[in-house]
Amino acid sequence: MLVALMLTSPVRADFYVIPVSKKVKNVVTVAKSGGDYTDIQQAIDSISGASESNPYLIYIGPGTYYPGNQIVMKPYVSMSGSGEGVTIVTGTKSDESSFGAHSIIKGASNTTLSHLTVQNFDVNNNFSSALFLNGINMQVKNVFAKVIGTCSTNAAILAMDDAGSKFENVTTEAIGMNDGSNIGLYVIQADNGVYLENVTLYAANGSSNYGLKGDSDAKIIVRRSTLDAEDYGVNMTSGSAYISQSSIVRRVTGAGTIKCAACDDGSGNEVEVTCNNEVNGGL
Repeated sequence: MLVALMLTSPVRADFYVIPVSKKVKNVVTVAKSGGDYTDIQQAIDSISGASESNPYLIYIGPGTYYPGNQIVMKPYVSMSGSGEGVTIVTGTKSDESSFGAHSIIKGASNTTLSHLTVQNFDVNNNFSSALFLNGINMQVKNVFAKVIGTCSTNAAILAMDDAGSKFENVTTEAIGMNDGSNIGLYVIQADNGVYLENVTLYAANGSSNYGLKGDSDAKIIVRRSTLDAEDYGVNMTSGSAYISQSSIVRRVTGAGTIKCAACDDGSGNEVEVTCNNEVNGGL
């Protein structure tokens, strides 16, 4: 185990790497070689007793990981990779139901998922996603989530019945291969709100494409983000989206409430407070 220390003075900063024999408490490593585990789910399953006062971190080293089954996180057990495009978790998952095992990673409450790429390449069933949040509260930071498939619905990230999750510095891509619906971030019934900051959402190559989609009275708050798709940057079937200091590329639609403040259309043109919602007489 190596521990890095930084000593500073008014004129210089020195780094010292010191080998220590003791394992860092509550940190489990996954790596191609030299880690505690080579399999991410085995690392998660090895942890017991995680709690608010006893949280764990799983650190995943560089490389591409191919989980055989859906990775299911545990509460108070966060996961961090070595960087987007450096740690890549990839697979092929789908399900007939939006509640099923259709994602590569399924999140858990009181956790953070960060610094990795997660991608799903699927060609079957009704639903596929890269990351699935179901009735939980977690943070997603510095993550690239991508789904490519021929399912009826391909969502890079699905947040269902969410309890206040936060997405920061997240990029999504949902690319279809048929006439299905592609969604960068799909939020369903989030009464406590979902929060987005510095997020880039994109969807393309389907019969309907949405950067951000909200349904079943979802509440979404967006800041400093880019919402883009071949068809609609934002679609709120119901619920509300409050968007500020963001770029909304292409159209906005839906019967839900959509409000914009200090937003543009991606080309520097100001977007009205209604976000030019088609349902309310916009574009």
